[in-house]
Parts: sequence; structure tokens; C-alpha cells
Amino acid sequence: MKNFMKGLVGIILIVIAIGSIFYWEVYGRESLLFKDIVVLTKDVNKNEVITKDMVQIQKREESTLIDKVILDPNKIIGKAANNYIPKGVQLVEKYFENPNLVLDEDEYIFKIPLEWIKAFPDSLRRGDEIYFYEVSKGTENYNSTEGEIAINNKKALEKDPITNATVAYVKDSANREVITLSDEERYNGSSKINEIEIITDLETVNLLRDSVNNDKVFIIMYQ
Repeated sequence: MKNFMKGLVGIILIVIAIGSIFYWEVYGRESLLFKDIVVLTKDVNKNEVITKDMVQIQKREESTLIDKVILDPNKIIGKAANNYIPKGVQLVEKYFENPNLVLDEDEYIFKIPLEWIKAFPDSLRRGDEIYFYEVSKGTENYNSTEGEIAINNKKALEKDPITNATVAYVKDSANREVITLSDEERYNGSSKINEIEIITDLETVNLLRDSVNNDKVFIIMYQ
């Protein structure tokens, strides 16, 4: 009877060991060592906007994942690819932009010379759609406050803007991007804006330059 019990215990231990190995290989390894990540279901070209049917969740071994890999598909749905992205590769947020921030073939990043600007809001941020109001250069100081804009340039702002553009970057005097630091939108900037870069084309640049050559400067506003 003793030998029988020993044999039975041995068989049970073997079954448990085999079962544990099977569970680890089928379930345990995947749950502990793998992570759900977002990948594209097709190759995506530059400027193509990501839709829900273009993403899926795949399990990848955690040790192979790149830094800041995207885990939530909602972070990229509605965004545009800023370069060609192959199907199935690991994704990070820097591969995508808001659609209006991805450059077309005939678009460029243009830094607006400070002497072209009479005033602009300190609350400007990357991605804003800005409007250029043409005013005479005059003798006023540049970079007036928003209050002075409203008081001294009311007539100018009642006219239609001569053009508009999307802000690519706003930077401070140390060439760092100015960003919002608080949860309250735009109320707490990281520093003071010193330069504005826009996404534009040569036609718009030439339009602005011609206006400046005619002794005009711009009040920049956004909605």
C-alpha cells in the first residue's frame, strides 16, 4: 500500500509539473511577459489620417518594446502620419501630428522676423490658426500687450486679415518651445514668446514680404 501511495503521489506531482509547464507556456508567459500595443493594419503614407479601422492591438514581448510605445489607440486616431509608417511596426506619438501640422510638398516652416510684427498674444501655442492684420508701421513699439492691441488698433482689426497660417512653433529667447505648464489652458506659459514659426508656402511668404516692403507690419491674432 505504501509503494502504491508513493507511486500515486509521484504521478500526481508529474501531472502538476506538466500542467504548470503547459499553463506557463500557454497563459502565464503571455500575461506576465507580453504587453498589448497598438500597431497599424496597413502601410500609411505621410499626411494620411489614422482611422479606427487602421489600428489593432497586438501582444508583444515586453522586453522588445521601444520607449513610450503607444498602448492606447485613441492617442493616434484622428492624427496624421508625419512620414511613411510600415504596417505592424511599434509606434510612438512623435510619428504623428495633428493633420494641420503635417507639411505638404509645397509647404515650409517659416520664422516670422520680429520686425514684421507689431503685436501678438502671449498665449499663442503650437497648432493655433493665426490671422495677419495689416497696419502701418508707425512709431509704436512692437510686441504691445493684448490690451493695447484692442485699444489702439481697433480699426485695423475690423478689416479682414490679409492671410492666415498655422503656428508650427512658438519659442523663447533660448530657442526653447513655449508650452502651457498648468491644467488651466494657456494661463501659465513656460516662458515668454520671442519668435513665431509658421507652416506656409512661398506665395504667402511673398505676400507678407510685399506688405512689409510697403511700410506695413502685422498684428497677429487667433480665435
